[in-house]
Amino acid sequence: MEVSAFGSDNESDTGDVWTVEWDGKHKTWKQDMKRFGNPIAGQHEVCGVTRKDKQTEWQAAEGVYMPLTTTGSKTSASDPDVAPEKEF
Repeated sequence: MEVSAFGSDNESDTGDVWTVEWDGKHKTWKQDMKRFGNPIAGQHEVCGVTRKDKQTEWQAAEGVYMPLTTTGSKTSASDPDVAPEKEF
């Protein structure tokens, strides 16, 4: 699940309309109160995934992308020789 919220009511768009559904058959998520700086001013995100498969893939439309080297270590986002990769 990925939830984004941007701006105030008069700055909202259809991407800000979301509903969390729970089937009641599985445990609910563990809440955590960690806070991190937001790379996009005015945006807040929540992401929670319990498994890795094709049904849980998502793609960011905006943000700060941290490319990986061939060894998987993080590099500078401004490195022109390293293309961003999706990580699952």
